[in-house]
Amino acid sequence: MHLRRRGHTAHALREGVIVLGGFGAPLLVKNDDGSSSTSSADGRVGVVVRSTNGCSFALQPTSGAPPPRSEQHASVLCRVPLPPEGKLSECVVLHGGRTSPAVALSEVHILDTSCWEWRKAEMTGVRFPCLNMTL
Repeated sequence: MHLRRRGHTAHALREGVIVLGGFGAPLLVKNDDGSSSTSSADGRVGVVVRSTNGCSFALQPTSGAPPPRSEQHASVLCRVPLPPEGKLSECVVLHGGRTSPAVALSEVHILDTSCWEWRKAEMTGVRFPCLNMTL
């Protein structure tokens, strides 16, 4: 089984591996039996989770305000205090990237992996686009 992607990021979760964004054949998941499935993720960043036993990929449904589908973004898995309670939650923080060769992004989005909800971080001050960076 393989996932045809480029320009994505990936992180290990307890449930498996999460693959964020990138581009490919829209979002092609090819299984060992020769079958495949695709999704365009509605032009938004695709979230794919591979099971811990390594036997399957699945497009993870999410809610909230997802970032645009991008490549060359930076992401990090960390514990973040989320509003309104400020409770620590395991999240993926995604910054920057590009949606095309001419469009670089400077937004920051947070994906709460406990409920698969995206939040757009409110930024102040000078914002710089981020391409091929690490967090």
